[in-house]
Amino acid sequence: MYLADLAQKMISPVGVNAFSRSGTNSQLTIANVPLGRQGIVEGSATLQPPWNQDTTFTQAFVAGGSTTSSVSITSTGPSRFCRVSFPVVWTWP
Repeated sequence: MYLADLAQKMISPVGVNAFSRSGTNSQLTIANVPLGRQGIVEGSATLQPPWNQDTTFTQAFVAGGSTTSSVSITSTGPSRFCRVSFPVVWTWP
């Protein structure tokens, strides 16, 4: 699974396509989401640590399905930086 994760990141890296904000709610549109994997959206008021986990999400695996996902988070201040990650899944045979 580790090599598959690495190949997926190189071929079609995950990215934020769009970001919108309405009041204290923000909406991220994330492209190239690995199907069936749990993603984490972390946020911070500055680009410095600490980064706090805002939410988790999973894009269900459906044949011919979309790899784009919309995620809602609550903003806690006038500015919010976000990053998306998919922890490495690796098991010993």
